[in-house]
Amino acid sequence: MSTSGLDAEKIESNQEERTATAHQADSLNLLIFTTLLVIVVLTIWIFKRRNFRYLHETCLALI
Repeated sequence: MSTSGLDAEKIESNQEERTATAHQADSLNLLIFTTLLVIVVLTIWIFKRRNFRYLHETCLALI
């Protein structure tokens, strides 16, 4: 009986570790995607706000 209890505890601790690892990976993905989104929005805003001679309007539309 005691070995099955220890096995259940091992399974539960392994599951908790996997859940924590998955949570960290998901949090990192959200942070990266949010950062990339902010960079894209700021880049678009800068391109629209400032007029660059070497960039044509159609090029900005493609970006």
